[in-house]
Amino acid sequence: RRVRVCSSGCLDLCAHGVAIAVMPDGVFYGHVTETDIPDILDSLERGTLVSRLVLSDDKFDPVPMKRPARE
Repeated sequence: RRVRVCSSGCLDLCAHGVAIAVMPDGVFYGHVTETDIPDILDSLERGTLVSRLVLSDDKFDPVPMKRPARE
């Protein structure tokens, strides 16, 4: 399995610390630290999840944040 690492804009997950989105799997990891990276890479090779880091659906705000109006 090939992996590409790229930066992104805001994922609206600031309350969950550093977040990583794994696409096209649709998995989001939260509260990620540098020490979690080997586990995440291993899980990508095996096609598994790092369950302790997975953000469940209830962690996502169903109403998207609105930007303040510009004056």
